[in-house]
Amino acid sequence: MEEQPKGDAAELDAELARLHAEAAAIDPYKYQRRNRVMAAIGLGALGAGLVYVVIHAIDVARNPCERVRNYYCGRDAKSAQCASYDSLMRDSVDDESAMTRGGIRHQCELHINRLAVDENVIVP
Repeated sequence: MEEQPKGDAAELDAELARLHAEAAAIDPYKYQRRNRVMAAIGLGALGAGLVYVVIHAIDVARNPCERVRNYYCGRDAKSAQCASYDSLMRDSVDDESAMTRGGIRHQCELHINRLAVDENVIVP
């Protein structure tokens, strides 16, 4: 039969038992899981940001004259506006002067903005 420790030994045994219970309750993988979740969230946000940047870059790279031409030709392919913007679109691509091409594209962009404000038309 074992003797029960007395005095300081009993307190040490109780302290040791309490520490063992606390250690058993600790989850050693808690922070590892948290870091993995945070990394997954960060990676998802980075991917969403990348998709946004790519879509925005593609949208900005589109020729505004082509957008206006597609809008008018989609409404009526034989209209004067369709033919007019078809020739403007060709000039905005094929003109020798970069300054002229930029000016034509700027005018088309202004027309898109005017359509949006005056007629509440969204040109795709």
